[in-house]
Amino acid sequence: MGLVRLDPTKCDPRYFLYQYISPDYQRFLASRTVHGATVDRLLLKNFPFFEFPLPTLAEQREIASILGALDDKIELNRRMAATLEEMARALYRSWFVDFDPVKAKAEGLAPAYMDETTAALFPDRFGDDGLPEGWRMMRFDEVANLKNGYAFKSSDWSEEGIPVIKIGSIKPALVDTHSGSFVESSTARGKEAFRASAGSALIGLTGYVGEVGRVPPCSERPLVNQRVARIDPKNGCNFSAFIYTIARTPEFKEFVVGKSYGSAQANVSTKDILSFIFVGAEEIIKDFDKGLQAAFDRQLFLHGENQVLADLRDSLLPKLMSGELRVGEARDQIEEVA
Repeated sequence: MGLVRLDPTKCDPRYFLYQYISPDYQRFLASRTVHGATVDRLLLKNFPFFEFPLPTLAEQREIASILGALDDKIELNRRMAATLEEMARALYRSWFVDFDPVKAKAEGLAPAYMDETTAALFPDRFGDDGLPEGWRMMRFDEVANLKNGYAFKSSDWSEEGIPVIKIGSIKPALVDTHSGSFVESSTARGKEAFRASAGSALIGLTGYVGEVGRVPPCSERPLVNQRVARIDPKNGCNFSAFIYTIARTPEFKEFVVGKSYGSAQANVSTKDILSFIFVGAEEIIKDFDKGLQAAFDRQLFLHGENQVLADLRDSLLPKLMSGELRVGEARDQIEEVA
């Protein structure tokens, strides 16, 4: 790591940050990268030789403020989406792991934060097996199917076209659809079964074993590559919010990782993933899924808005840095999106 100390009388730190991540500076750094046998490295002595526009401090701060406002909004949306997911997992644990509503009713109390209709679905006692009366152990394959991605050949890749989601694109909670992998439309023809839609949950099968994320809204439905599987609700029980919530729990991730094999790189089979056991009752699962659908739709909207904001930031950045676009014009573009 290296530490860059700026002269505050000449350069605003946040302005320099955006200069640093600009395409021009990144191309410069790539051209000065020393490629070693094991790792690549950058020599600190090369950093000062990059030339970039340095307007007045006031204008630097204006540019940084515009780009920073977009980043701040992106971060706020990210936190809101994360909070919605944390609430879903907390509710899942309360209902299906700790059995809080059943315990409350067993003590003659009304379950907290629950309407009467939902509360009536829960039993008021436990059976001899220790589970809420009428509940049972269920397998993941009772509510979900897994669809493996397509094994594209090295000759299939192109510079642009239909986006393809690879294993490295599966990020926690969110799939990166801007990873830069594409195939031509002719290659994608006949592979509709391997496409993902906005909201589709994907899971990593190799390397990033057990990592689960949802596909954000995108203009083109991406294809799924091998080593990635799409998690589909099973016919007859469309519990997409419930399924995704389970797949994002620590217990599920630990189970999947525990089922992986391979000394050089971890792998897991879809069959093993589908053998995950949870406790539930269909009526309760249905109510849980229905109650969370709005929150999951909201989360997906926030992810989609972040994509738009990130695209705008990335398009404005080089234009503002080069002086091609003035600050006032950039503000007008932001207001149109906002």
